[in-house]
Amino acid sequence: MTKEYINFSPLRNLIQLPTNEIRNLFQDKEGYIWIATYNGLVRYDGYSTKVYHAEPDDSEKSIDGFINAIAEDYECNLWIGTHNGLYKLNKRNDKIENISLPHPQVTNVETVTCTHKGAVWVGTNKGLFIKKENEANFTQYKFETNIDVKSILEDKRGHIWIGTWSQGLYRYDPTQQRLYTYHNVCPGNSAHVIFQDKNENIWIGTWRYGLLKMQNPYDMQHYGFVRYTHDENDPSSIADNIIYAITQDRNTGKLWIGSRSALSIMESENGTFTNYYPSDKSGHLPFNEVDALLSSADGLMWVGMLGGGIRVANTNPRKFNLNSLRSIRDIFPSASVRAICPIDKNWIWISIMGFGFVKYNMQSHEVIPYNQMPAFRNLPPVSTVNEIIRLREKGEYCFATWDDGLWILDGKKVEEINIDSYPQLTDVCIYSVLEDNKRNIWLGTRSGIFLLTPQRKMYALNDLIENNAYIPPKESIFRLQEDKDGNIWAATPNSGIWKITPKNHKFVTKQYSINLGNAEAVGAMALYIDSENTIWAGTNGKGLNVYNAHKDCFQNALPNTMKKGEVVSCILEDNLKGLWVTMTSEMIHIDKTKKEKTYKYSLPKTDCKTTSSIEMLVQKVKTANCISEGYMA
Repeated sequence: MTKEYINFSPLRNLIQLPTNEIRNLFQDKEGYIWIATYNGLVRYDGYSTKVYHAEPDDSEKSIDGFINAIAEDYECNLWIGTHNGLYKLNKRNDKIENISLPHPQVTNVETVTCTHKGAVWVGTNKGLFIKKENEANFTQYKFETNIDVKSILEDKRGHIWIGTWSQGLYRYDPTQQRLYTYHNVCPGNSAHVIFQDKNENIWIGTWRYGLLKMQNPYDMQHYGFVRYTHDENDPSSIADNIIYAITQDRNTGKLWIGSRSALSIMESENGTFTNYYPSDKSGHLPFNEVDALLSSADGLMWVGMLGGGIRVANTNPRKFNLNSLRSIRDIFPSASVRAICPIDKNWIWISIMGFGFVKYNMQSHEVIPYNQMPAFRNLPPVSTVNEIIRLREKGEYCFATWDDGLWILDGKKVEEINIDSYPQLTDVCIYSVLEDNKRNIWLGTRSGIFLLTPQRKMYALNDLIENNAYIPPKESIFRLQEDKDGNIWAATPNSGIWKITPKNHKFVTKQYSINLGNAEAVGAMALYIDSENTIWAGTNGKGLNVYNAHKDCFQNALPNTMKKGEVVSCILEDNLKGLWVTMTSEMIHIDKTKKEKTYKYSLPKTDCKTTSSIEMLVQKVKTANCISEGYMA
């Protein structure tokens, strides 16, 4: 066991696979994960799957259901080995072709490799076949005896390694066009799996004889093997001698070995392994036979099992600590955070979904629910506070409640801003609150925008709009921001982004929407105006947008960074002018001093079993040059 057990999670969105029998895992150049199963080929894009299987009525979509191996050539074709031959999938037109091999008895294609020069090598139960670059057909490589090929690897020198079921290990040097034979690999002469690590070491997974590391692999006079085998009396030895898969964790550099009995992670080359045996506990692997391993480009580790489906692990060292708010959970059945506002270096306000808000001490973890504070005791219960801000002049706190308007706390008493005190306020569900540079308080509600002046007069925005200007609909207002020119910007879910400009004691409004051609999305979930007066919008499905003042439109800010359909929930600038953007399961840091270079961070998992997603809210702590801890539901 490791000191900190790795957490293995099911696929995002609880994707259903056609079977839990996973044979192989592969990531293509576009980032898609391809899953070889015993009931079809599956393409996974992070959100949904597409399955390719036998289609009797459509030969261009049909493929044998028992998938063994997947490789990709430089023309974006996938070469797929199955129990019933070789197939090629053209990803451009989504057509599948059954490829003939020059041997009538070939049935089981076990392994496929596409080389950097464009050749395709295919290993089968009836030998080795090669299609050279720019050639249309395959030819069979002649060995002295028939070989059953189980693994093919192109190493960093361009040499081809061939592993067999019981005929040993071979290496082909394409420059010399010479084949080398390695003897005494193991008693069974098995080289079931071949892998090269980042230090160019060659590793061999055998059938029944454990894991081998080659010594002097290119010196045919002095090569040898370091053997790692299972020892029943040593729990730190490798879990099993039958090896199915090998890969390397790009985060830690450790080898992961899939076997008949468990997943083994090599802690050191002196023979110490951490073994992950099956368990029905949450976060553990559910099945013993680990048949497929993949280290994807984003640093995640993928584990495929024969009968256990897929689990994914994030081994990236945490760059952020998770505060699971245990002291809050001791009081409430939830610690789902809706809003945060700093009070001083120790205390913050935290809004808890469904249970109002609390005063929380970050050092002692003391919790004071709002209804236990003298100022709030006589107020009606409130379920959720959507936003909390501090007014600039006197330091009052404003609480935008879900169902009772705005509460303003001056330290001793609370002023209630609702329909009873201000009949002009026709909706008491307040999503967002903003204090502008003239000390007006703007309220973004479920039914539009309202304005409360310092003289305590309430107006609906539509009553203050100049003639012939755009009249905003009664739409939910998710976020309000003010730029340095005094313009107010509003984010709506379905009516785009609004710009509200003061003019002659009234306002002129303008809409930015995909329907008008001046925005990328239908609406926005988040808005932020940074220290350089740049306007950022977090959309629902179109990623992060930025306002282009010269073209007077919103454009995609990170077209090559965010996944399609990504929802941006929060945007914040730190004291070093770095921008932090949170999404469902990860956070992006934009370093604007380095030509807006971006860094991705996966958010730490929580143990909350009542929520299906993670939303992180970050707040700037003004007493420190940092971003405060992330509080997640």
